[in-house]
Amino acid sequence: MIETHPDLLQRFVPTPFSCMLGETHVESNSEALISAIQTDPPQLHPIAHLKIIIDHTTTEDGNILTHINSAHLNTLLRGTTTLLIFDRDTRELLAFIAPEVSFSELLHSLIPAVLRGEQVAELQTHDIGTIAP
Repeated sequence: MIETHPDLLQRFVPTPFSCMLGETHVESNSEALISAIQTDPPQLHPIAHLKIIIDHTTTEDGNILTHINSAHLNTLLRGTTTLLIFDRDTRELLAFIAPEVSFSELLHSLIPAVLRGEQVAELQTHDIGTIAP
């Protein structure tokens, strides 16, 4: 008998909604997010592939930003329930977003912050507030 386990990392969450913005392929489990991206396109260079999962099983637990860099990855954590990981080599960005994070904050604050990497280190202990959609 094969036991099944929950996919805690949400690796297999379907992302049926997608679009192309310039050279960036964007996919998500949120049709509203794809529509927002097409209406008000953010600067996505140098991202080649952007996958955004809105995680409806979490609740917002703060907006303190923590930024961690390694040789190939930029990681940005907002509270403990929103996580963005940018692989500089493959130019892929994977984002798990708490439902309380506005599209505006995601597209115009969090994505640019994870792309900048070390330039955002000073935000680690500052509360950036919430931007209304």
